[in-house]
Amino acid sequence: MMSLKNELIGIWTLRGSDYSGHPILLPVQIPCYVHPTLEKEHILPEMFWRKNAEQCQWVEEHTWEFCCVFDKPAFLHPDNAVLEFGGVDTFAEYTLNDTLLGASQNMFVSCSFRVEH
Repeated sequence: MMSLKNELIGIWTLRGSDYSGHPILLPVQIPCYVHPTLEKEHILPEMFWRKNAEQCQWVEEHTWEFCCVFDKPAFLHPDNAVLEFGGVDTFAEYTLNDTLLGASQNMFVSCSFRVEH
């Protein structure tokens, strides 16, 4: 059986909230990480300067989402549709169209989920 890939690398949206609950919605280039993205946008101070790490700890207490919208590739057959994720943060949930596909607890193990259209 032939396997075709459609990589979803590119512009996604990082969604979350700051330490006081104000929404954060940022365009991001995947792959990326939350802390450096927030630092680049001046939401966090330079993390490794003096005692700034203490001011960045609130990020770990919040939920962060990476979201993208994509069209189903024309070549995709519904019986063989698989979404595969690699290198996602240690604790993650994966959803497609508001349906939970699954969860992971190890960024060094890729996850794949069979999906139906």
